[in-house]
This record gives sequence, structure tokens and C-alpha cells, in this order.
Amino acid sequence: MTNGTDTANGFRVDHPRAQGVARDRQEREAGRRPVTSRDLLDLRFAGDPRLAPGGDRVVWVERWIDADRNQYRSNLYAAPASGDGVPAPLTTGPGSDRAPRWSPDGRWLAFLSDRPLPPDARPRRRDEPAASGGGAGAATPAARPGRGGEDKPRPQLYVLPSGGGEARLLTLFKQGSGPAVWSPDGRYVATIVQVHPERGLEASGDPEPGEGDPYRRFNRDVKVVRRLRYKLDGVGYFTEHRHHVVVLDLGPDGAHLAAPGGSEPPGDGGNGAARDAGTGGPGGKGAAAAAAVPGAEAHPAALVPLARVTAGEYDVRAVAWMPSGRELVVVTNPHPDADRQPWTDVYVVSLPATGPEGEAGGGSRAGAAAGAATRLPLDLSRDPLPAGVRKLTSSDIDVYEALPSPDGRWIAVRGQDARRYRAYSNTHLYLIAADGSQRRCLTAEADLTVGDESVNDVVGEAGATLAWAPDGSGLYALVSRRGEVQLYWFGVDGTIRPLTGGPQVLRGISLDREGRRCAYLRLTATDPGEIWVADLPALDEPAAAPPAAAARDATSAGPGASAAGAAAWQGAARNGHPVLTGRRLSRANDGWLARIQVVEPEHFTFESDGNVLDGWLIRPVGFEPGKKYPAILQIHGGPMAMYGYAFFHEFQLLAARGYAVFYTNPRGSQGYGQAFCAAIRGDWGNRDYRDLMTFVDAVLERYDFIDRQRLGVAGGSYGGYMTNWIVTHTDRFRAGVTMRCVANEHSFFGTSDIGFYDLFDLDLPPWEDPLRYLEMSPIHHIARCKTPLLVMHAEMDLRCPIEQAEQIYTALKVLGVPTEFVRFPDESHGLSRGGQPWHRVYRLDRIVDWFDRYLKPEPAPAAGRAEERAAPR
Repeated sequence: MTNGTDTANGFRVDHPRAQGVARDRQEREAGRRPVTSRDLLDLRFAGDPRLAPGGDRVVWVERWIDADRNQYRSNLYAAPASGDGVPAPLTTGPGSDRAPRWSPDGRWLAFLSDRPLPPDARPRRRDEPAASGGGAGAATPAARPGRGGEDKPRPQLYVLPSGGGEARLLTLFKQGSGPAVWSPDGRYVATIVQVHPERGLEASGDPEPGEGDPYRRFNRDVKVVRRLRYKLDGVGYFTEHRHHVVVLDLGPDGAHLAAPGGSEPPGDGGNGAARDAGTGGPGGKGAAAAAAVPGAEAHPAALVPLARVTAGEYDVRAVAWMPSGRELVVVTNPHPDADRQPWTDVYVVSLPATGPEGEAGGGSRAGAAAGAATRLPLDLSRDPLPAGVRKLTSSDIDVYEALPSPDGRWIAVRGQDARRYRAYSNTHLYLIAADGSQRRCLTAEADLTVGDESVNDVVGEAGATLAWAPDGSGLYALVSRRGEVQLYWFGVDGTIRPLTGGPQVLRGISLDREGRRCAYLRLTATDPGEIWVADLPALDEPAAAPPAAAARDATSAGPGASAAGAAAWQGAARNGHPVLTGRRLSRANDGWLARIQVVEPEHFTFESDGNVLDGWLIRPVGFEPGKKYPAILQIHGGPMAMYGYAFFHEFQLLAARGYAVFYTNPRGSQGYGQAFCAAIRGDWGNRDYRDLMTFVDAVLERYDFIDRQRLGVAGGSYGGYMTNWIVTHTDRFRAGVTMRCVANEHSFFGTSDIGFYDLFDLDLPPWEDPLRYLEMSPIHHIARCKTPLLVMHAEMDLRCPIEQAEQIYTALKVLGVPTEFVRFPDESHGLSRGGQPWHRVYRLDRIVDWFDRYLKPEPAPAAGRAEERAAPR
């Protein structure tokens, strides 16, 4: 566990317990009790920290469970970055608040909330004139709008004065809003919203079309599908809406903002020109004289003027402002058959200004950021591209985010190799010149993957992965490696330096305006996660000793890395790195940890087919030397993910119930290099199976207290696939639990939301080689299964549809193998991480009960371990 003076996040600490020395645990844990399934309901999930531009304060999202309503809630919290103050809520009340985003000057905090709309806020009808004396963004006081057929509140954008006061409503989009992306001068907010191809932007409360026609009203639930990808797990079935960029005009100095309550703008009714003319408000002298966003207009879906920037039959994934404020960076794939294309591209959209006299190019602010009304919105699917739009990438990267440098020279791109590896690719960090003249990959030689690839079941709001240094000399980024997620420096000159080390997972980074401090979420295997802040050292100061992980075995550079890359990496490790000394700000789970007994995993390495892999084992609570214990192998999903040093409530629960829990990262996992991740492409159940069985052997050899006659296996998603594969290829496990599983690759192709990805994994569709698909399917080998298997699945799982579980369950019943089928209604693939709270508790209880039934009490002494059958290939 951590406290306010813990500095272990600067370097690796080899705890004695990691060496297997844990005999004094009971004494240290005196007064604490073992964890239960219902303790999940009391955990709090911190995330998405955002450091104020001035570096004095950090805001984050704290998620919690309302058990009485069986739902999650979230509020914004804040604390001084010095670490001296007490965290306090910034928002309260009904609804959930998330995605905090500071304005560049720190005066405003934008955020998303699904709270009830203010009583006097409603969208103005399209044929209704603005209120007398009001500006373009004035909202007419009226009754609260209805939901218009919506079955749940949709998140809307609000802004909160940093000095205190009530939040002010910005949007009334019928489908909800995306997070705020502030323009450099703070006058404009870009966001991504859903747009109907015929009805355009819709406002909350707009009636559904055909409301008076019974034929249309009662057929509204019929789905007509024309796209290859027409559904997405956790989202549902796609409608005709597309995701596009809009820009909201808050006015000079926020003049267009509605007053608290959402009724009308302050001061002069929203014009702002008289008050700010020539004053040099946000954006510089004379900014108020510049026209508002050309094409921005009053719209029923917003309480400030807005302009649509993009349009067409494609979806925008991400948007960012260039530092000039006159261009937007847009990530999308506007290809007419985008569902078949594994890439997204980066576009820069120039938004010509309209100056004080109306001439193009006038003005000096991002307010000039959207072009003339005749040019907006822009359809990026046009060939040739519209004037003022340039494409920077070559349709060979699946881009997740694009972040311009402060000096505007570069755009940092985080994405995967879409041509050679797709999902089996490292997530690389690229630098692309803003004029498109050059491109470099900063991570290929070092064989690193950028981003958080760790998995656990205590998950808060995701934060940022990248942050530029203010001088544009490089980026800070999170890197996943061998179970850890650490902060790294990537210089524009190609230098790479690890800045943190140790047994931890960092999530979400945020820098202040001067680049002197960094806020982040820090998790360990015994800490569910807290918000920290660290002072960033000058990168040219003398380096401290490198983390042990950096100098670990020769495979540290990742299997398949080039010799030059490995040498560069080892050289960086020898040269050392600055040590960050962090201060913990939040206290989200102090009370929980004070009363709950948590066991720290023991780490060790083992070798499989020449690869050095990491393994972890959690001893049973109350461990007694000389006693034999049952043990459970856990297998992660993905497979392109990794286990590591992130807290797992499920694992701690099994340990509390008397089980040893052990887990590893077999081939196919992230964090071990490109060749390691791609080793199982089109070949599940072979190398990964060998790694897992070698791991079991290593655990049994290392820990003599494990009863090899009482082994269990469990996993979800790909881990469910491997659980199915294991119980159809060996009898060494006495019981198994398969969750959200894959059982039949042939049927998966046509039923999963990503089933057609097998066109890449297997290089051909199932109708061309059905036997290959079936041989890689556990259901094809099901007659060999004798292991009692609990089958658990969510009924609304679109990633691994429930028909996969139905096939396994039905086959086992016909074969007479002990099995049960637990179906969770109204749940998606992410049940274990974000499902309804009481469903999550019930799921945990059923897992424990199943293993208790078959792994306890101790069986009679056996002659030896069960014979293992070789996996046929």
C-alpha cells in the first residue's frame, strides 16, 4: 500500500515478499479481514487526472457505486498539487460528471454530465426567433425538455468557473456530446457529436420522425443493415448517425455563455463586443472585433453558436487544434468502404478566418478558426479533397490519437501498423511533420508499445496517454512493458528515456503549462489506484540508477527487436534516468484498505521456448507453511493485453477464499515486443498453450504448497477461448470457468462485431477453408473434455456473442460433463469490469462457489498428477 511519502514509483523496489518471504503477513495484517465479493461495492475508482495550466491544482474523476440503485456515479474532485490539502468534490448531485478539461488560461473547466437539465433550459425551435436583446447564443427560458423517446440521459457539455460557482450548460445534443477540446485562446470548444444524414444535428427533445404515423412509430425498432460493421459491443447496433466535428463559440471572454441555470448569457446578452472591444481579452488585442466562427449560428442543440466542421458518410475518431487556432487535426477514415479498411488517417483542416473588414485571413485568434459559412461543413470523403484540407498519413496506420506540438512543427500520432500486424502490432509513436514532408517512428527500434495495455477489474475513467513538452522538444508518454506501465520521454531527436520504474501501472498523464509537473493515476497490485503528482526534472540533469526492469534479461528489447534497437535500449538502461518523486493527492480507498486484507503477488520469471516470461502468484490469505492449497490459473483476454501490477479484486477474493492464484502473459500478449505479440496470429491454441502449460509446470515446481490434484483454470474473452482449449486438451485441471468465451471460430466470423477481422488473422474466409477454422475451435475438440466447466456469458455481448457459450454448454450437457450456464441479461462483453454492480457481485459468487464445489474439500491422496494429453495440431 502507498502513503503520502511513498517514493517507490521512481525506481524498482525488490520487496522481500517477491522472493517468497511472506511469513509475517498475518502480523502485519492484524485487524484487517479477508475481502468479500460485496466489498466491490465500496471501492472507488479514480481516473482521468487533469493538472491546471498553472500547476497549482489537479482535478480528477472519482467513480463510485450506488448499490441501492445498482448503478455507477461519478463526480469531479480537486486537490492542491502541493499535496498539502484535502481532496474535495467539485461537483455533487444526481447524475455522473466526467471528462474534465481545463481551458488554456485555467479560468474554466469544461466537463460532461448526464445530470438533469436545468429547469429553464430547453432547445429553441428552429422556427423560433432569439429572445429580444439576446445574442446568437441566448437560450430562451422555457420548460424543461422531454426525452423525445430517449431511454437514458445523454451527457452534455458544461463549463464551470475555476474560481467557483455554478456550472453552465453548453449543449443539448439529442445523442449527447463528446469531451471538450479547447482552442488555444480558450474561446472555442471543438467536440465530436452524432449527426443524422438527413436530419442533421438533433436537439434533446426533438420528436422522433413519424410520431403521428402508426406504421412508422411501431416499426421504429426494425433495423435495416447495409454496413459490414453494423454493431459494436458496449454501444449496440449502429443507427444512421455519423460522428462529426462541431465547434462551439463561447464568445470573447466567455460572453456567449449562459448564466448559471442556463437561461441567458451574462452582461450584454451574449454579444460581448462592446465589453471586450479592443481590450485584448482572450486571444489578443482586438479579438472581439473579429467575427465569430464563420458559419456559426444559433442552433436548437446548443446554448452558444456552433458550426459544423465535417460532414459525410464516415466517422471522426479524434480531433485536436493546431497551435495557430486556424486549423484542426482530424482523425478519420472517409473511405467509402471503411469497414473493410483497417486504418485511419490524419487530416489537417484549414479554417480560414474572416477579419474585421470581412476579408479572408483576417483576425488573429482561433475565433477565426472556422471558415466561411459557404465552406462548412467539409466532406473529407471527396476526391479531390476540399480546398484547405491536407492528408498527412498514407493509410497504413490505425491512428488512435493525434497531438500537435506546441510549436506546430510536428503532429505526434499514436497508432498501430495497419498493414502488416493490425491488432497484433505494437502501438507505436510516430512524428509527422505538419506539412506532411516527413514521418518518423520513435518506437520501432526500441520495440516498445505506447499506451496502457494492462488489464484489471477496478477501472476508472481513462486519461491521456501523451503530453508534449511546452518547448516542443519531445513528448511524455506511457509505455507498457513486462507487466508495468511507466512514464517515458521521447525526444524529437530520437532519444528515449524511462522516467519511472517499479511494480506499478500508471494511467492518465497531464502536464501544467510550463511542463514542470505531471499528474497521473498510479495503481499497484495492492492499491486500487490513487491520483499522484510529481515534479518533472530537467532531462539534462544527472541520472539516477535505472530501474531493475530496464536492465533485466536480454529479451528486454522484445523478441524480434533489431540488434540496433536492443543496443540502444540497453544503452539507455546503462545511462540511467531521472527519478520522479511523487506526492499522493487522493484518498479514494484509504478506508477500504484499512479494513481489508490484501495479499501482494510474488513475481518470478520462467523460460518457454527461449522466451523469458513473467509470472505472478498470490498466496492464500492466512497462508500456513506445510499445508497444501488448491490453485487457480487465470488467463487474460485480448489476447493483445497484459497482466501486471494492477489491482484485481477477483484475484484477491479467490485468495481470501483459500486459493493460490497464478497468472502470466503468454505469447500474443502486449508488452514483450512485436514478434512476441504476433507469434499467435492465425494460430491460437499452439504457442500460447505451450507457454501456459510451461507456466503451470514452473509454478508447481517453485511452490510445493500447491496441490497439483486441485488445480482450476479460468479466463474471459480470449482467456475464455484458452480455458475452453485447455479443458479439451488436458485433464490436469479439476474444474474450469469459461467467461465471455470464443468456442467456434467458424460461427464467430459472422456473429461477432469483429468476426470478419479473421480475414486478416487467417488470411481467408471460413468458406474457403472451413477445416482450418474448425481445427482452431475448441468446440471441434469438445468430445475430449472431462473437466467440470462453468459457462458464464452476458446476453448482450456483441464481441463474443452468447451463441459461443451456448455451443459449449449444449455439447457438455450432451456429453454428460458437469456444467452450468449462467446468463446475465442486459450486459455486454465488459461485465467483469463495468457491468451492473450487483451482477458483478453475483458473478464473483458463482465463480467461487464452482471452485469450492470441485476443489474443496481435499481429495484422497492420488498416485500422481493426471496424465496430460498432447495438443493435436
